[in-house]
This record gives sequence, structure tokens and C-alpha cells, in this order.
Amino acid sequence: MNKINALMVIAPTCSGKEKLSLKIAEHLNTDIISMDSMKIYKGMDIGTSKPSQLAQKKCKHHLIDFLEPNQEYNVNQYLADAKEICINKTQNKQTILFSGGTSLYAKGLFSGMFDLPSVPSEIRSKLDQEYDLNQEIVYDKLLSIDPQTCKKVFPNDKKRVIRALEVYEHTGKPISYFQTQFEKQESEYNIYAIGLRWDRSEMHARIEKRVHWMIEAGLFQEIIELKNKYPEFSKSASRAVGYKEILAHLKGELTKEEAIERIIINTRQLCKHQTTWMRKFSINWIDMNSDISEQQQLQQALDLINNRFENANE
Repeated sequence: MNKINALMVIAPTCSGKEKLSLKIAEHLNTDIISMDSMKIYKGMDIGTSKPSQLAQKKCKHHLIDFLEPNQEYNVNQYLADAKEICINKTQNKQTILFSGGTSLYAKGLFSGMFDLPSVPSEIRSKLDQEYDLNQEIVYDKLLSIDPQTCKKVFPNDKKRVIRALEVYEHTGKPISYFQTQFEKQESEYNIYAIGLRWDRSEMHARIEKRVHWMIEAGLFQEIIELKNKYPEFSKSASRAVGYKEILAHLKGELTKEEAIERIIINTRQLCKHQTTWMRKFSINWIDMNSDISEQQQLQQALDLINNRFENANE
């Protein structure tokens, strides 16, 4: 298999990866392929810290701003779209640069994704009702069918329990069978990833500063306007941190102050989740602190990239 060579800048939310990616892209005279599952949505600008118009003029950004907030999009669609862009860029002999923090997108690029068959909605609805009636019986059913999956999926994880059972009911094979087949696959990419890593206390301070900046920049008004235009958001868009809390406020479920505090808490949790996921990937980390300038950060990244290219040519 001829693999696609690519660079990647990856880090949890609020780490500064967008600024670094833009500087790397300008240095290498290339574009940026976004790796962010929320920047895909039109109008969701402030809450996703989407690149400014100036940044987009300096450097073309792919896979942002192309979907309405009431439309769904999944990782397999992302991988197909990204691959098409990469093939075109390879033909033009351009460096491929991914940038973002959506762990599932990164996982797909690092190791591919297994594509399970779609399951009829009536099977899911039936299992959903059964789970609500008696969680223990439903989990015991999964345990008898697929004990391997039960080592990773616990009784209170409703979504994953139902997903495993619906795959079995529809295909006659446990979900662990498909996962085992997937693990035998090879990625289509050779990825060299650079990550930004901050101390926990500094990361929390950056998150709080970012959230207050978003509020001052007009996040509440952005969401009100989006809600007027799109009365129903897609499931993915409605779960975006920063949006789901303000949507809850607009429904009267939270005060404005509670919504802001919840955004800070949920962003910290997102950061923790992303950090945990990223430990599974092969990443060359740059340890950050407030004393490191943007120029020093860029130089460290370019040194890593240059060393990579030199080693590849030996």
C-alpha cells in the first residue's frame, strides 16, 4: 500500500494549536485540513474558535464551514473527504497538514475506522425500551453474547451496550468480531504528529480566559441567531460545548451565569477527555508554558519537522 505522508498538529482545546498550525502552513506554503468536528458547521464561529477571515485569507482551510447546523456528519464521511483532499494535494506535491483536536478524527487518520453496517431504527428502539425496563437483564444478554466487549463496556453505559446488542441482532456477529477485523487493517497514512502539552493549572486558566472572551465576543447572540435560523440543530451540533449550555439557558433550564460556569466546567472535561485519548497516539510533544513565545514554539515545531524529513531521506 502506498501510504499518504502527512503532518499533524494536535492538542486539546484551548492549547494554541490553530496559531501554530497557521504559522507552520505559511512556512511550508501549504493549506490546513481541519480536524475539528464542530468547525464544519456554518455560523458556529465564536464557540468553535473558527479561524478568522484574515487567517483564512493567509491560508486556505479545508473542511470548515461547509455544513448547516441541522445536518449530521460522521467520522467515515470525514475520512473520505479528507482523503480526497490529500490525494489532490499529493498530486500537486504539496505538504499535507492536519490540525485539530477531535480525537475520533485523529484515530481514524492514525489507524483507520471500521464501518459497521447500519442497523434498522426499530431494533434500536426495542433495545432502548428493554434497557430502560431492566438494565441488568439487557447487560446479562450482552455478557452471554459478547463477553469480550463486556470487559470494556459497563452496565451503566447505555449507548455502548445498546450499540453492541443491535449489531449482534442485525448481523448475527458480536461487535468484537468487527473490531478484531479492523485491528488487522493498516492506516492509509504515515503521520508525523506534533502536540502541545500544558500544565493542568495553566490549561484551566487558558480555558477560563477563552470562555470569557467568547462571551464578550457575542456567543449568546450568535446562538440566538442560529436558533432563529435553525429551530432544530443536529444531534452533533447540539452537543457542542458552549452551544448546548446556552441552548439550555434559552430553554429556561439555566441562568446566564450558570450557563457560563457550565461551559467552563464542560470545557475542562472535554480537555481531559481529549488528553486521555491523545495518549494513545504517537505524538511528538512540545511542553508549553507561559514563558515560551510563539516564535520559540514555532521553532521547536519546525526543528521536529526538519529532523523528521532528514531522517526520512537517509
